[in-house]
Amino acid sequence: VGLPTVAFDTPVARQYLGNGGLFAIKGDADSLAEQLLLALFPPHRAPEDIPARGRWLRQRALTDFDWRVAGERIMELYRELIARQLSCLNPQRALADHRH
Repeated sequence: VGLPTVAFDTPVARQYLGNGGLFAIKGDADSLAEQLLLALFPPHRAPEDIPARGRWLRQRALTDFDWRVAGERIMELYRELIARQLSCLNPQRALADHRH
């Protein structure tokens, strides 16, 4: 939704949020509260930074983690695996198909 995102600092959170997330020390409630306050009430010295992170995360979600994108990646992988399997089963046909 284009909002800043706060998460505990874990490898999975880093993978999904990249540099756009606001990270709290894993398991530390005070650190989580600090990051939530930062997201809700950005400092006056850099008011655009926090909202910009949210917009960047939305764009990242749309381009990298959208189901349509994931579905296309999965389908391409299946096509490649099927083509490899067919070439193993019938190398002459695979050679002929490759020439066309």
